[in-house]
Amino acid sequence: MSAPTDLPLARARDAIAARSLGAEEYCRAILDRIHTHADTLNCFLEVDADDALARARDLDTHLGKADVSVPPLAGIPIALKDNL
Repeated sequence: MSAPTDLPLARARDAIAARSLGAEEYCRAILDRIHTHADTLNCFLEVDADDALARARDLDTHLGKADVSVPPLAGIPIALKDNL
């Protein structure tokens, strides 16, 4: 598999739902990419890595149960733009 951050979002979501990619693994890859480029791009005022990883772990646990539904954006980290 290529790097998780190289996957289109739909494929990443499908891989997380199929459990071939862990939500925590994907989240860590995204956080690593943010950290790598933070000084150059200066895109984020705040990154709540601890909460993002906790939610990813919770999703991995949830997906480990039999017959669970998977929401459309399950496991996909998001960023919110502050326009104030």
